[in-house]
Amino acid sequence: MRTSSCDLISQWVSKDIEQYKADLSKEVERYRAELDSTSRVAITRLEADLRRAAFEHETRFARLHEKPAKIIADLYRLLMVAFREVEHFVHPMHWTGEPSKEEQYLTAMNALAEFARYYDQRRIFLPHELSERLDAFARALRLPALHLASYIRIEHPTPEVANEKYDVWHKAWDTIQKDSTAARVALENEFRKLLSGH
Repeated sequence: MRTSSCDLISQWVSKDIEQYKADLSKEVERYRAELDSTSRVAITRLEADLRRAAFEHETRFARLHEKPAKIIADLYRLLMVAFREVEHFVHPMHWTGEPSKEEQYLTAMNALAEFARYYDQRRIFLPHELSERLDAFARALRLPALHLASYIRIEHPTPEVANEKYDVWHKAWDTIQKDSTAARVALENEFRKLLSGH
């Protein structure tokens, strides 16, 4: 049986088409492999860039958080020193061997002044509400001490002045023990929130 030229051409075209399909399939696979390789490299670079950016962000955040944390720690320390000195001054008892009430007053006022100087220069790092609370707390410490100091200086009080002095002393002690202690606890809670970042 003789093959016609149409059949030969058809076979030849079929062979070419099969070869073309095979070549095209190889080309698609090669292109797919290149695309996969390029994608993996791009993804790896992107992941590395993201990790680096995250690290830089964390480092920057840690540094930004570090300064307020130090300020809060220093403020708290100075505030507690002032609180204890004022508390010592207004305490109704005076033990033998202790500095005089006048000396205790000066120590308390110096501690309050040291706190105030430090705080005034760094209040920008604190939320406005916390600054208002710190102002109120410092005032709550200073006023009873100032009021009591005006009576402490009187060396020979009349009975009426002695009664006033006793009342002022009692009120100053109550203020420090009740109001100031409650304010101090509220401030401690605010400081803890700031330090924890919430």
